[in-house]
Amino acid sequence: ILSTTSERLSQGEIQQIEKAIKKDMTEDIYYEMVSDKTASLFSASCKLGAISVTEESDKREAMSSFGEKFGLVFQIKDDLLDITGNIEGLGKPAGFDLKKNMLTLPLIYLFENLNRSEAKTLKRKIGKHVKRSELKEVKRLIEKNGGIEYAEKQIDRLSKDAISELDIFPDSKYKQALIAALE
Repeated sequence: ILSTTSERLSQGEIQQIEKAIKKDMTEDIYYEMVSDKTASLFSASCKLGAISVTEESDKREAMSSFGEKFGLVFQIKDDLLDITGNIEGLGKPAGFDLKKNMLTLPLIYLFENLNRSEAKTLKRKIGKHVKRSELKEVKRLIEKNGGIEYAEKQIDRLSKDAISELDIFPDSKYKQALIAALE
């Protein structure tokens, strides 16, 4: 589990660097990258915890899948906070990911919903060094074009999917703790 997770982390990191340079991330590639880079850690943690308490493979896999979806939710929420949050709440300044040329789900959604010319112009503008005034403009464009709302819908969808993975377990304070952590 740990070696597979290490491999996935490396693949996700390489893919992120490559896509940040080329600025050609699609939503499918984003999910693949985030799954490798972030969700794999959540999945491994949950599966290792399950291995320590049960020999039932279906319960181990349910926990692994729960963790994978939890990790996706975590990353998308981080993407949103990068746009809407502040340094006190994040531990990093808002817009930090954009300044580091990281393509987040709300920004990918924006690129996919602008016409080709507008998307190309915006990619060129943020391709080098993003100024504070440009960060505000990008945030405004993301909000105006529904990127924040779209990311919130993805969080809701994935959260419901993650919780459904726990249906295999009886109600307990442990199951409720997992759901509370996700929420």
